[in-house]
Amino acid sequence: MSRFGNRVKNINPGGSKTLYVGGIYEVDKNSGGTVTGTKTYYPAAGAMRVGSTLYYVLKDQLGSASVVTNTSGTIIGEDRFYSFGETRFTTGTMLTDKLFTGQREMADLGIYDYGARFYSPKLGRFLSADSIMPGFDNPQNLNRFSYVRNNPLRYIDPTGHMITDGCQTEGCTLPSPLPPPPPPPAPEPDPEPGPIFEPPTEPVPGPIVEPPTEPDPGPIFEPPTDPILVIEIPGVIPDVLLSSGNSSICHQLSVAYSMELMKLSHQDYLIKGWLEKLRGLTDEKQRTEIKRKVEELFEERQKIMNSLTLLKKDAKNKGCSWAQ
Repeated sequence: MSRFGNRVKNINPGGSKTLYVGGIYEVDKNSGGTVTGTKTYYPAAGAMRVGSTLYYVLKDQLGSASVVTNTSGTIIGEDRFYSFGETRFTTGTMLTDKLFTGQREMADLGIYDYGARFYSPKLGRFLSADSIMPGFDNPQNLNRFSYVRNNPLRYIDPTGHMITDGCQTEGCTLPSPLPPPPPPPAPEPDPEPGPIFEPPTEPVPGPIVEPPTEPDPGPIFEPPTDPILVIEIPGVIPDVLLSSGNSSICHQLSVAYSMELMKLSHQDYLIKGWLEKLRGLTDEKQRTEIKRKVEELFEERQKIMNSLTLLKKDAKNKGCSWAQ
């Protein structure tokens, strides 16, 4: 069990159960222990495999599952939600219980499992208080049962302990609203016309005096760029779906490859969060410490990339195919 309370097993009254591995792989077993079904999620590609059949999950701006299609684009199921997560309507079969903001629904109880806490979309509240006080600067934080500061159209809570608007980095700072623009200045009244001015006659021009030339100021000094602030994070490998076919080896490699991609995505979020924090710092000691953390994160990221390369090479040697 992690600090966010990841689910590992669900046992039904009849003795059947579902095992969960890392939130991306599920195994259904009957009361006798026989496997009755499997489900694999591919978060980087927005897809899932139910048994041996591949489906795509289309999501809205909050990450809620809205449409499920097969590989031909035919719609299998649709779901829509009210602001706080109650189901507005559903058609067809969604084939997944990861619905509102991508969280797992417990349909028999009418609540969602957010990891650290359970959430009721009917009440629009968590069923237990937050164990921390996010901050006293916003009065909405004083209600520790409230869901995302009562603003579910903008924010989500990925863990039950965190509010975010999409930056996806734990502890990131949410932007403050911009102040209203100042009112335009009042127009000045037109001045009263005075007497008509008669220009004097021009004097006889004398010799033209050339003004002294100003010294060349020299090249403009450009301050050096902090190299840590211009790091480009490489993109994710485009081949993200490993077809399992009828080979159990290919299926195991598919799960391992998808988990490494999740680690890579999380590593990129951490790197971007630290770099954003570094931009506003002037204390040299803090900047040095953050640069050291970023370098460590990049070293770990390279290890993950090497692992992905080895898994892909191993899959090729085993005769597994790749779906784009």
